Amino acid sequence: MMKKLFYFVLIASIALACSEGLESPNSQTVRIDELVFGRFYGMCFGESCVEIYLVNDEELLEDTTDNYLFREIFEQDQYLRMSAEKHSIALELLEEVPIQLTQQSNNVYGCPDCHDQGGLHLKIIENGEERNFRFDLENSENPDYLRPYLRKVNQTVDQLAQ
Repeated sequence: MMKKLFYFVLIASIALACSEGLESPNSQTVRIDELVFGRFYGMCFGESCVEIYLVNDEELLEDTTDNYLFREIFEQDQYLRMSAEKHSIALELLEEVPIQLTQQSNNVYGCPDCHDQGGLHLKIIENGEERNFRFDLENSENPDYLRPYLRKVNQTVDQLAQ
C-alpha cells in the first residue's frame, strides 16, 4: 500500500511539474522600456553581417557602426531612424519579451557564431537596468521557452533589413 502511494505521489509530482513547464513558456510575457536586438556573423563581409536595432515606444533605430563587439552602439549618433511601418513591426518584440528572460542570470546560450552559424544579440532595458544576452542562431541550443521568441527576433531582423 505504501509503495503504491509513493508511486502515485511521484507520478503526480512529475505530471504537475511538466504541465507547469508547458504552460508558462507561451503565456507569460512582459513589456519592457527598450530593446536592442539583432543578428551578427563574425566571418562575414558586407553590410548585412551585423544588423542591430533599438526599439522603444517612440522610435526604431538601426545602428550603422556594425560593431561586432556591441560596444558604443547607438552612443555616437551613428544610427538610422527607421520608418513608422518598420517601427510597428519591431514594436511587437518589445511587447512580447518572455518574462523568464528578465529573470535569467545566464547571458550566453549555446555557442553563438562559434562555427560561423551567427548569433542573436538582445539587450533588455527596464527601469534603467540593462541586461545583455547572446544566443546561438541554431535554436536547439537555446532554452525551450525562448525558441519561439528568438525565431521571431530573427524573422523581424529579416523584415527590417529588406
